[in-house]
Amino acid sequence: MGRSISVERLDQGISRVKAKRVELTRCCPVDEHKQRPPTMQRQTMLAVSTSALPKDMPLEPIFVEQSGSVKTKRLSAGLHSLLPTDTSSQIQAFQTDDISQKYFAIRRAGMFRTKVPVSRIMEWQRQSTTAPLLVLSKRLFKDAVTCFKVIQHVMGERDRPVQGAKPSHTGPLALPELSFKGKRKEDDAPKSVAAAGDGLADGNGPRGEKMVMLEEIRWMVQLCVTQGEMRDEVYSQVIKQLTKNPDHDSVVLGFQLFCVFVNSFGPSKHFETVVKNFLEKHLNDQSDRIGIMAKYCMTKIETFSAIGRRAKRLTVGEIEHASDAAFYPSVYGESLARIMDLQKTSYPQLKIPVILTFLADGILALGGTRSEGIFRIPGDGDGVSQLKSRMDRGHYHLKGIDDPHVAASLFKLWLRELEEPLIPTALYNDALMASKDYAQVVEIVQKLPVYNRRVLVFVVGFVQMFMQEKVVEKTRMGPMNLALVLAPSILQTAADSLVTAFSNSSFESKFMQQLLENMKPGEIDPDYVPVHGVAVG
Repeated sequence: MGRSISVERLDQGISRVKAKRVELTRCCPVDEHKQRPPTMQRQTMLAVSTSALPKDMPLEPIFVEQSGSVKTKRLSAGLHSLLPTDTSSQIQAFQTDDISQKYFAIRRAGMFRTKVPVSRIMEWQRQSTTAPLLVLSKRLFKDAVTCFKVIQHVMGERDRPVQGAKPSHTGPLALPELSFKGKRKEDDAPKSVAAAGDGLADGNGPRGEKMVMLEEIRWMVQLCVTQGEMRDEVYSQVIKQLTKNPDHDSVVLGFQLFCVFVNSFGPSKHFETVVKNFLEKHLNDQSDRIGIMAKYCMTKIETFSAIGRRAKRLTVGEIEHASDAAFYPSVYGESLARIMDLQKTSYPQLKIPVILTFLADGILALGGTRSEGIFRIPGDGDGVSQLKSRMDRGHYHLKGIDDPHVAASLFKLWLRELEEPLIPTALYNDALMASKDYAQVVEIVQKLPVYNRRVLVFVVGFVQMFMQEKVVEKTRMGPMNLALVLAPSILQTAADSLVTAFSNSSFESKFMQQLLENMKPGEIDPDYVPVHGVAVG
């Protein structure tokens, strides 16, 4: 009896709630879309964003056209050959006027408001600007003017800090004792904001002025990473201030800033021709090694164009290093041949880059075989920045680092940022086709350049240590998971299509999984059998 009364009261309560809800809806009608819970809204957005992706994985990989290959386009009359990329670029070099008319903002001067030619707009000027050089969204006008002031400040053409050019976040690891030009400090320990000196906040004193300038550059880089429109704008601004600039020292500083830009982001495909044409004019400039910086910038831009790398934020330490990268290259973002050439004096006995052995041994020393999600969970951002900045200066030690995920993140980052992917783009399609059979995978690996092959053998042999059953129980990272997280760093697609990248990702993982599950020591390269867990130096 008591039970039936409870049920009856419960039904009455539910009826009253429903009636109240109907009454509220009549008084205050609400859009059905707004009534959806946040989770449902996110699911709807995700469904829309992935609607173009294939529901079933394809049986064969999608062929990716490489730079320089004969491209085709399907028209109503069938497939038609297109001009190679290099030829198209050369033709575009003669279309500067068309580019100027389309992308540069129109400026007028004089009593009759005569149109100012782009060639004159793109010449150095002493005073600040009041408008962007390119056609931009109105919301970015103020930022464009601020960027121009920062460029003038960096090039020594402005004697006071720029108001409003402050990064959104400043952490202690972003403020080491650095200089934009000159020798690096030997002490690589991070300095706190409080220890940075009295001149930091107001820009007084040489040290404070340098730090303020570096923070202004970091603000500009942050802006360009988040606002794609601004990338071409800042490239055009620095080119303008380097064109017919009467102060040679200012030109040197401007090219150093150019080196910072190319380490963070590249110009758009449309504006790339303008930037390359400018750099080509300075490739043979021997004064203060400007030609070396121009060649370095050209190489970086071509890498951005060929691989399609994403723009990345830079810490103050990375900015300082990037400004001198043409002469003191980072161990990240370089070619394997260049890295091996740079270390042959200090580590002549090594057959692979020292950074790779250092990070691998560091992962083991910090307990990577006992860390859940190793190679999948990213390391602490501050720790990653600190260790990367340290290695860029040639200091290979783990002082202050106790998280194996930091070393693992930098391990993958180094592979991902190689100037040419470990599996070169020319072999990318063949590698995907070979992923079904281990024997064919071995054939692809044996076609690799010597350094690429040995690095791949080292990486596979090292990761195989994490496939032992007792290790997998703790890390929860089996062969399939390891292949899934490492494949994007080994094989990098040049495809612009999201559908192509998504479809081919399974074949990339399968290629890596074949190596992890089947490769034996000495099988690929009898002259190189890697040894893991032995400290270098």
